[in-house]
Amino acid sequence: MALFTDEDILRLDQTYAQENVPFHARPLAAAFDILGDQFILDLMQNPAVEEINLAYTRLVPEVEASWPGAGVGLIASIDQVRKVVLGLTYGHASRSLDQLLGFKSHDQWAQWCRGDINIAARSCYSFADISDFITGINYMQGAGHGAPLKLWTLAAANLEEISNSLSTSINVASATQPLCLVAELAMKGTLYHLGLSEKEIRTLGHHHKNIALRLAKECPHRDDNFIADIVNHIPDYVITRYNGSSLTRLETVQLALNVQFIAASSLRRISGVDHASDFETREGFPGSRAEFFK
Repeated sequence: MALFTDEDILRLDQTYAQENVPFHARPLAAAFDILGDQFILDLMQNPAVEEINLAYTRLVPEVEASWPGAGVGLIASIDQVRKVVLGLTYGHASRSLDQLLGFKSHDQWAQWCRGDINIAARSCYSFADISDFITGINYMQGAGHGAPLKLWTLAAANLEEISNSLSTSINVASATQPLCLVAELAMKGTLYHLGLSEKEIRTLGHHHKNIALRLAKECPHRDDNFIADIVNHIPDYVITRYNGSSLTRLETVQLALNVQFIAASSLRRISGVDHASDFETREGFPGSRAEFFK
């Protein structure tokens, strides 16, 4: 049994809050601080680590609910939104798509999709977009990209905010500004990577059409026709800042999936990570993206 009390956990949590330690990282930090030299990461060798983790989760539930994995995105069934946490990959473990999407079984996924093969196909492509965007950022981080990486990371943070908001609230007003930023920041990050100067990028402003045109010019990609249509439906960033948006929930959810696609495409064209292509080229399900995103 570990020698700690609830008061010890809460005292450490206050310290971690002051040090800006993310919720999900606090139980392990507490185990290290409480056990000291007795700390062993392998839970099979040291059950006290699991004991501390369970106590921490009981006292501060956010440590479990806020786990970000590698990154966060969203899938949708009509206007139902499900937040998807992209797992961290170790070794060669194989997981089915329903497991990757966070469902307990294939039947649960099918029920959520309302038995509609088109919704299932869209969720496949949405997952590919999440994976291409987040994995692409991680790949580029390994290659050491400063300014572009900052913008991509900010885009990912806004995508997480959208996913949290739309999956837990019926209010869509708070999603409009982050929606605009996901597309803008992701595309501008790639333009920085491609060699555009800060002055050149600044002249593009918040005009998604102009940013998308420049991205297609600098680095053409098969996704560009899709993006050219999507940017026509993204609200004006400055106007919505003060006047909100007239989009319905369904329109907002559809736009969220589309800006997630723009973010993914911004990384796909430079990172070499392209899971969407795997879906495009496989025979049978899910079929071509163009069949489901018109």
